[in-house]
Amino acid sequence: MYATGERALLLELSAVTSCDRDGLEGLTALTEGSSGLTVDVAGARWGQFLALIGSADVVDVRALHGAVRALVGRA
Repeated sequence: MYATGERALLLELSAVTSCDRDGLEGLTALTEGSSGLTVDVAGARWGQFLALIGSADVVDVRALHGAVRALVGRA
């Protein structure tokens, strides 16, 4: 994208049925600017992350919930 001058990326997630921890961490990194692009998210829903949150260790649930809330809030 840099070669063409593009500096923004839209991630359309409405067709995603489930997202694991690696996927959530990758999406979080992208939306926080790790790629140098402006990243917008569309179509993210809580249901896509329920299996991840439901299977997480109790000590991880709050952090995962916060990451999902931030991502869904951008959608």
